[in-house]
Amino acid sequence: MSRGMRLFLVLVGLNLLWAPTLLIAKVAQSTFTEVGLASVRWALFAGVMLLLAWSRPAWLPLGLPSGWDRLKSFSIGLCVVSVAHTLYYIGLGKSSSVETTVLNTLLPVFTALLAAPVLREHISLRRWGAILLGVVGAYIVVVGLGLPRLSLGHTVGNLLYLGGVFFECLGMVLAARIILRSSGLGVLTFESLGVMVGTSLFAALTRDPILKPGGTIGWGELAALSYLALVAGVFAFGVWYKLVEGAPVSLMMLSCLVQPPVAAVLGWLVLRERLLASTGLGAFVIGLGLVIAATESRSAVARRRSEATALEPETAPSGTP
Repeated sequence: MSRGMRLFLVLVGLNLLWAPTLLIAKVAQSTFTEVGLASVRWALFAGVMLLLAWSRPAWLPLGLPSGWDRLKSFSIGLCVVSVAHTLYYIGLGKSSSVETTVLNTLLPVFTALLAAPVLREHISLRRWGAILLGVVGAYIVVVGLGLPRLSLGHTVGNLLYLGGVFFECLGMVLAARIILRSSGLGVLTFESLGVMVGTSLFAALTRDPILKPGGTIGWGELAALSYLALVAGVFAFGVWYKLVEGAPVSLMMLSCLVQPPVAAVLGWLVLRERLLASTGLGAFVIGLGLVIAATESRSAVARRRSEATALEPETAPSGTP
């Protein structure tokens, strides 16, 4: 099996874990406020990452970045990723899971457009073709073969969510610069701290009550929060950031397009939502795009750590404290 195919199998597994997050977040927002859910999720996320960094278990390849890279990682979390996830949850609360899933299809497009100038990644015509196929397939899964029917009442929510998509891609690309000369998990540790501080500050400045009036935290809310913070959070993001050490982010983000068909099936099973007849066609087109991307040449799939030196030659190598 080729390196690219192995990489995509792992990435597909991660996106299977991420696929239910919008649905689970919608459930959690019946108790938590939009901003409150983001702040609590990232507080748990950062707490677990700090515990892992402090205990440094032998099985975990967690090397912490050096001084300036720690500050940069924290700043990316504070100024970029915290904005992304705050916009995500506020936008989701003002829109629908279907419409926000449509907007998620732009993740690989924004990432490729940013990775080319920021990381100097070479985006081949083959990869652009794979991205185009994937986006078309995801659109067919979510919308069908016609024009989208977006609710006028959801315009503000959709724009906020779209802003979150852009900032998420920007944060990933900026973090990749540091990961290349450091450790994915180490960068994630400091970045998650920045996100925790950013979302908490926003909640404090807006005097957000965290819980909605009359809201109580039961086992269902705890399960939803645990999934968002630990499964779709620490585990999925941890593996993703580790993979960034050896693969281009423009290629990796393409795998996010498996989420729409999985989300459509989950909506049909859990919420009894209508499953479009075109879902199978869209899933096939997405799969075709992934196969095309996964069968790129070995040199195109692999990322060289020497790129980090080319990007910022003045930065000293990272290490443990």
